[in-house]
Amino acid sequence: MRTDLRTTDCTKRARLNAVKELVVTLNHEIRNPLGALSLAIAQVQTDNKECEPRLKEYFEIIAESGRQIEHVLNRLNMVTEPVSTTYVDDIRMLDIEKSTMATYASKNTAKAA
Repeated sequence: MRTDLRTTDCTKRARLNAVKELVVTLNHEIRNPLGALSLAIAQVQTDNKECEPRLKEYFEIIAESGRQIEHVLNRLNMVTEPVSTTYVDDIRMLDIEKSTMATYASKNTAKAA
């Protein structure tokens, strides 16, 4: 019984370490070009304040998409207990919401004790 618990604990730790490693990689590989993209679109918006409304709308869509990507990266940084869910067929994916909620649930349980 004790060996099973240790094996389960080691497996959870290994999975968490793998997720953290992937998150660090994603942060590095995505934030760098995302920063350049965000600065470039901000400059385009500044330089084109008098452009037609349709272009302004496109610029805002690009800027908002960048903010959404940034938000996902920030949430990935908060994962401390990976929870996966079925994506399509037998393909699994990280459930970011549940994975970050597990963090808050653990902290709230610890505070209540």
